[in-house]
Amino acid sequence: MNWQELPIPFRTIVTGLSVGGIPETLYVGTEQGLTGTSDGGQTFAQLRAINGTAPITAVGAVPGSPIIYVGTGRGLSRSDDGGATWSKTDFGGSVAALAVEPTSPDRVALVDPQGGLYRSR
Repeated sequence: MNWQELPIPFRTIVTGLSVGGIPETLYVGTEQGLTGTSDGGQTFAQLRAINGTAPITAVGAVPGSPIIYVGTGRGLSRSDDGGATWSKTDFGGSVAALAVEPTSPDRVALVDPQGGLYRSR
């Protein structure tokens, strides 16, 4: 395995990331919002702002799909169109980490900063 540093074009701290559902796609959560690449990391672009965005703390993408989840200190949001539009979910607590079930994109597990574990139904 070989490693290559990817050129994120602005100074920020990476706080979460997920391989996207589309080949060569990577979503990167930062203190400034969500950034993405669709060319394997050659270029990055800021994705549309998420309503009431606090720094992104967790990112999860669904394989083979444009669905993305992002966690913040203010809750969990979902995009069904690769980050063009966002809607808040009914989880309003802080999110430290998340995972999306690959075969059922409505099933999400997450951890809050205090170590509480939650799962959608």
